[in-house]
Amino acid sequence: MIRIARARRWLAPRFLGTSIACMLAASAARAEPPPLCAATCTALRTAAAAVCASLGGGVDEAKFTCAVDASGVGGGGGPCMKGDKPVGGVGGVVRTSCTPPAPKLAWSSWLGHDDPSGEGDFELLSDFTPTQLGCERPTQIEARTSGGTAAKDTGQLIALHPAVGLVCKNAAQSGGTSCLDYQVRFGCEPAPVEWTHLTQAWHEDASKSGGGVLHFVPTSVPLPTARFRAAMTFSAPNVLQVLRLAPNDQHYFVKGIWSRTGNVLAVQYQDRGETMIERYDVLELGPGVLKLKRQ
Repeated sequence: MIRIARARRWLAPRFLGTSIACMLAASAARAEPPPLCAATCTALRTAAAAVCASLGGGVDEAKFTCAVDASGVGGGGGPCMKGDKPVGGVGGVVRTSCTPPAPKLAWSSWLGHDDPSGEGDFELLSDFTPTQLGCERPTQIEARTSGGTAAKDTGQLIALHPAVGLVCKNAAQSGGTSCLDYQVRFGCEPAPVEWTHLTQAWHEDASKSGGGVLHFVPTSVPLPTARFRAAMTFSAPNVLQVLRLAPNDQHYFVKGIWSRTGNVLAVQYQDRGETMIERYDVLELGPGVLKLKRQ
């Protein structure tokens, strides 16, 4: 039986693509002999996997190496036992990299554009707007029937790809059956959030807002005339101006403050004696776009 006596790890500040070194030492303090070196490497790999898992990834098998010897310092690769007796301490060194964590996708709602009449059911990417999809280029797609059955459980022959959508042809189905009525949803990787671009004046492009997402562009970007257009100006350190609409159709700015926690933006201001507090998930923020979803 091997007892882990000590575990040390150090991680570079940036995780993705960064090598992680993990050293663990095991002692043979108990009377029974320790397992062979191969088992020691297995234990050390398990420990390395735990480190990677805590970061949301896994062990990169292509970069995993393990060397053990009887000295407790690793690198020798010799046997950990001589006959049936342990020889000194049993040690090992693991050097590996962690694979990146899987991205947390933002999924669209279930979408349906076609039905199985005619040649079949065609739910194509081109049938839906970026607002419906959640992004310009989805990276994942899922399909189900309108009754909620996963497409993989229907037994029907379909083509499914995020760059195309879903294609089900009646002529391709067995037994002369027609395609079922399918729905699709698309998964988008999170857009970048670059907070250095927040401190400027923004106004809403209502033609791109939808699905609970507010789409803002800098006020330097001209937009068509509208009766009212939401606008906010963020200044350093935490100064805010919000454009409001009065009952008599007058527009006016009020001052307030803003703050952020992670990718959540909070704004607070006074409007006609009432304290307004609003919180938004920041879905995308760059030099020319600010996408917000109110919590």
